[in-house]
Amino acid sequence: MTHSSPPDDAGATSPPDASSPRPRSPRGWRPVRVNVRMRILTAVVGLAALALAVAGYTAFAIQQAQVEGRIDAELAADAEQFRVLHEVGVDPGTGEPFTSPGQLVRTAMERIIPTRNEGIVGLVDGQVAYTSPVTPVRLEEDLALLRALEPHALSDRATVVTIETETTSYRAAIVPVQGRVAAEAADPAEDEAADEAGQAITEVPQVGALVMAYDITAEKRVFAEGFLIYAAVALLSLGVVAIVGGVIAGRLLHPVGVLASSARHIGREDLSERIPVTGKDDLAEMTKAVNEMLDRLQTSFRAQDQLIQDVSHELRTPLTIVRGHLEVLDVGDQEDVTSTRALTLDELNRMNRVIDDLTTLAQSARPDFIQRSLTDLGTLTDEV
Repeated sequence: MTHSSPPDDAGATSPPDASSPRPRSPRGWRPVRVNVRMRILTAVVGLAALALAVAGYTAFAIQQAQVEGRIDAELAADAEQFRVLHEVGVDPGTGEPFTSPGQLVRTAMERIIPTRNEGIVGLVDGQVAYTSPVTPVRLEEDLALLRALEPHALSDRATVVTIETETTSYRAAIVPVQGRVAAEAADPAEDEAADEAGQAITEVPQVGALVMAYDITAEKRVFAEGFLIYAAVALLSLGVVAIVGGVIAGRLLHPVGVLASSARHIGREDLSERIPVTGKDDLAEMTKAVNEMLDRLQTSFRAQDQLIQDVSHELRTPLTIVRGHLEVLDVGDQEDVTSTRALTLDELNRMNRVIDDLTTLAQSARPDFIQRSLTDLGTLTDEV
């Protein structure tokens, strides 16, 4: 009869609360088993997708920066051409000096050829005065753009700005020119009279501005369409990588399947079968290691079988001797009883030694079986 003592506070555990809900797994739910082949394929496709995405985004950002840089460079070149024409101050067509900022703007528009997705317009005192019939982008039709350009056109310095409207987004260069122009009299006869009398004609200030602008949205749309093609090709490439990667992973992992199948067929009764080793890669090394493990197991099992046979023989022999003497024992013969008793005790002691040896052998696997300590060499020699 055994008695159990109540656990102390440190080891005590409180019973679960019956009122607290217990998590329940849904019926029929089983964890999804993902094999090594699928995990390898997922990793390869994931890395390929990440590489393609990073490469595509980097190329897109670089291309976008190049487009913006090209637009600014072309706007700067057109503005420089207008500035040179203003500094020269002579109309290349007539050889006469420019009489007004408006005339300078009109002449510059005749000499500048707009490129794709570029528009050009001439402003005088903030209002549209000249348009180009061949410009691909009609800036004068976007009223929101004209309202945004007016303050820059009336300033005294050139500016490059980005303007967004409901229609699109523009990158515009505005180059204003300050000057004076003869005022128109109400009666033309008064101008003729002033000329005949040698009087100066009245002049008024005038601000002309040459506006060149690119449709940024249209410019970016051109290479964006190219990157849509890149995205389609990237998806197709990922599909090819998935198919080819699955085939390659299957071939590489085929020896693992063979190894697992062979290991299942090897049983306790027959450990002589070995797994064939093919190749010189890591899988071949693993197969060799498994075969070496089977060798050790086979040797161990053989030793156990031999030990069992030896122990059986050592125990059967004393039992046979004791049984034989007891069967022929003459209980009336005191000398026979005494000798049989001595023989029986001797054989029992022999069996006890065998059992002690087995117990010692079983305990030898424990880590604390051998304990080192200081020993008197003389005493040890006498005992041995």
